[in-house]
Amino acid sequence: MAALNTDQKAIINTALELLAGNYEKPLDEKTAWLLSTIHAALGYDSQIKFLEDLRDKPFSVLLGALVLTNS
Repeated sequence: MAALNTDQKAIINTALELLAGNYEKPLDEKTAWLLSTIHAALGYDSQIKFLEDLRDKPFSVLLGALVLTNS
């Protein structure tokens, strides 16, 4: 998979700003939904499955996406 494009990186940066405001607690709905808009670029075929995994195991999902997009 290719690296994230500029728009996708902007989405992730916005999500990071939202997390900083929430003291890195588990992902809030707004942050999860924002990230779900680029679920395919993060290795998921299903937006719903991505949202469920973000809810159940957010750090594993995000770390896995990081590895995948930098392969």
